[in-house]
Amino acid sequence: MEETSFQLLRDAPLHRFTPAEWTGWYPRVAAHLAGEDPATRAAALERLVMAVFRAEPGTLSGPERDAHARDRAVWFLETLAAAQRRHPELLAAFLEHLRWHGDDEPFPAVLLPWLRALRAQRLPEVPGDRIDAAELLIGGLAWTDRGDLPALFDHASDYVRSCAACMFGRQGLAYGDGDQDVMDPDIIDRLTAKELERPGLAGPFWSGCMFFGDYDGFGRDPVAWMLDIIERRNGPEPADMAANGIDFHIHELAAGDPAAIRRLARSGRTGLALMAATEIHDAVPAVAPVLRELAGHADRDIAWGAQAHLARYYGEAHPAAPPERLKYLPGSRLGVDALVIRYGEAPRWSDLAVFFPSGRDAFDTDEAWSVIDAAMPPEARGDIEKHPLARHDDGAGPVRVARNEHRSYAHCQIVLSGEPEAQRWQRIEMGARHRSDHWRPFQWGGPARSS
Repeated sequence: MEETSFQLLRDAPLHRFTPAEWTGWYPRVAAHLAGEDPATRAAALERLVMAVFRAEPGTLSGPERDAHARDRAVWFLETLAAAQRRHPELLAAFLEHLRWHGDDEPFPAVLLPWLRALRAQRLPEVPGDRIDAAELLIGGLAWTDRGDLPALFDHASDYVRSCAACMFGRQGLAYGDGDQDVMDPDIIDRLTAKELERPGLAGPFWSGCMFFGDYDGFGRDPVAWMLDIIERRNGPEPADMAANGIDFHIHELAAGDPAAIRRLARSGRTGLALMAATEIHDAVPAVAPVLRELAGHADRDIAWGAQAHLARYYGEAHPAAPPERLKYLPGSRLGVDALVIRYGEAPRWSDLAVFFPSGRDAFDTDEAWSVIDAAMPPEARGDIEKHPLARHDDGAGPVRVARNEHRSYAHCQIVLSGEPEAQRWQRIEMGARHRSDHWRPFQWGGPARSS
């Protein structure tokens, strides 16, 4: 990627722009659409799409907002048309971005005629199904024959089918006619039957309808529904979908549910079972027995995934864990239990040290920082920096997420996990940044470092 000047444009804080700054920024970024570097062209397109259809409208208000936004969208489409004469891939790339943009007012009135005109051109570099899909996502799904599911559910393109299913859910069409609080069970049954015959509808449908967070309105247990589909469907989900599939949703909904996780494993979806068992980045006592079962799996990747999770969040060193990837130091270093987990492969591995209080429930804050200082002194950590999870306007310092306090230093990342309000910590994580060759907790042994 071309660096320096474009990097500054790419990283500009769009949410803070004034009208004058937008006027200067747009043509400078648009110029990179004509550049020779494909990565820079792709990045410039992404920034322009984000600015035109999301960021700049968010900074506007008043009666002239819609007119200005429409004019900017027209300018962008004209700029894109000029650039694609030299780089034909840009049009197809823009259509992919319309998965996330363009359906807010006032853009449909600009984009829908443009899409119809684009279809009429029959350009070989622009897949027709992407035009159909963009029209669906922006203009919505028309469904007039309520006696049957939408015809687009049988479209030859998996991508178009997924868009139709997503909009079917998002538009609330599964509720049937009238003001119903629960989706029509007959509609869900028919959609399920279609999913079993040709997968690729149910996941995007769930992605669309759960946009409203209406779990009660589904009218049945979503976990049981998804598990039944996974066990009975005619093959895997297609890769070419515009929204998440059932395989994605189940790993989130089944997290913390040992019975559902075991059912995934019994159905031969052990990888999904592992994803569900490790989705919650904390100790879940009910899931620990399932993790121990997966930790003894014949597939080494499955086994290691469970072993590493047990070590990191439960403080358990599974006896089958490879000694070159997991080191357990009980009662070491200031009376704490330490586990060192090696992620990745040589030469790009990284070590994570995790500390648990030995013989007690939690560290207080002073004890926690004594352990941290012993593992990596302040001068080795370097200055505290802005954490990647921090908000735009935050400075350097800790970031609290649920039970965790995250800190980023020049040479390490630290997480204190427990009860932030009470300043009691059940677990401490430390990982080096760019210093795997200097900070080697895997070489610790006994009460002190061996090197």
